[in-house]
Amino acid sequence: MRINLTKAMHPPLTNCFLPDTNIRIAYCEARGSYTLLHFNEGQQGIVSYRLCLVEKLLNNENLIRCHKSYLVNIHFIQEVCIKRRVFLLQNRKEISISRRMMKKVIVQLLQKNN
Repeated sequence: MRINLTKAMHPPLTNCFLPDTNIRIAYCEARGSYTLLHFNEGQQGIVSYRLCLVEKLLNNENLIRCHKSYLVNIHFIQEVCIKRRVFLLQNRKEISISRRMMKKVIVQLLQKNN
């Protein structure tokens, strides 16, 4: 599925829903100059933007940058394994948390839960 992200931004995504659908972004994965969008229903989409630009375009408080290659929707995080530095998502996918981002990620998660 190819997605025109600039069209998807008007109106801006709320809770990472694609406009006019029940499909939510679970996480985004960098693939060079492209970004793979992984959705709650198991589908994937691809956009021809780098992850840093996708993060700016989405500008969503529910997304956490946990690694240079990943942007994760906090609503899909099932567990956080601090020792192994990974998120376990609802779909059983493990997403790495970089060493330098670990403290920031924990602070963001604690703020969201309060």
